[in-house]
Amino acid sequence: MDRQILLTTDELAVAFLLCGYEALSNQILLNEEMLQSEEMFDYFVRSIEDSMNLKGYWNDGRDTLLVEGVEEIIRLLALSQKKIRFVTGTKVNFLHKLINEKYLLQVIENGVHTLAYVDADFKLEELVKRIVKIKETDIKHNSWQPLLFNSETFDEFHSQSPKELHKLSTNEAIGPELKCFIKDLIDNNQEFDNVSCMVMDTNSDVMQVVDVLFYLSGRNNVWYVDYEQVEEDKIFIVPETYKKFIDDINKWLAVFF
Repeated sequence: MDRQILLTTDELAVAFLLCGYEALSNQILLNEEMLQSEEMFDYFVRSIEDSMNLKGYWNDGRDTLLVEGVEEIIRLLALSQKKIRFVTGTKVNFLHKLINEKYLLQVIENGVHTLAYVDADFKLEELVKRIVKIKETDIKHNSWQPLLFNSETFDEFHSQSPKELHKLSTNEAIGPELKCFIKDLIDNNQEFDNVSCMVMDTNSDVMQVVDVLFYLSGRNNVWYVDYEQVEEDKIFIVPETYKKFIDDINKWLAVFF
């Protein structure tokens, strides 16, 4: 990747604002109270100026007050119509398809946005492998079947304490696939990661999710959530090998992009 640009959430919000994208700025601005008066807003921008000056991103001689490289990335980011978002724990990765047919990777972690162009020869499947943290070994449980839950039972996996779930996983009355799933869920803080396809509504400048897949990276395999029969109060947790999961997700994302 080329040179990275690192911005805090507030710095990114101000950068959008300086480039004329007020709606995008408002969506991510953490210090909304700073916009309540002109005096407070000026103070806020000046505090951001100091930090961006230190990073070499500020230029008083330009209309946007941003150096050319930063302004270019901000404008391309704002005009991106299609994005893939990966949420893995507290870390978020966005892959933006730009209007110049290039791609921009945005990594959000601990309140910092790392922005960088993706190499021209990049392959989507390699990026997916890196983000999903594919493992070198796969264990195929040919006899394992999808786990079926109703909505209430499924929600309880998030609300029960780890101690309660651990006790359930040692119950001899449940099958090996459910035991394995529970242990993997505990390891992931009882949360599913997800990947979603998003498009920009050009009228409102609001990102809309058009498709999403929830999954859990386990010790030996991936579990993904099948909501196709949710209207019948049926939610399936499907065990899959890492290789098959990566292959399927790449085909799905390639169609979107």
